[in-house]
Amino acid sequence: MNELAVVGVREWTRLYAASAINSLSRITGSGFINGVSHAFLLTPAPCESLAR
Repeated sequence: MNELAVVGVREWTRLYAASAINSLSRITGSGFINGVSHAFLLTPAPCESLAR
């Protein structure tokens, strides 16, 4: 999971657990920002943005 672009952009130092995924493919979990534990929500990019 730590290879995702959002990890570096949002200053996450590590994503360590994915807890759930819903019907819209949104993923919730836990990770660290500068050593402090936080929850995250990953939302998939639209398909057209992946084609660039």
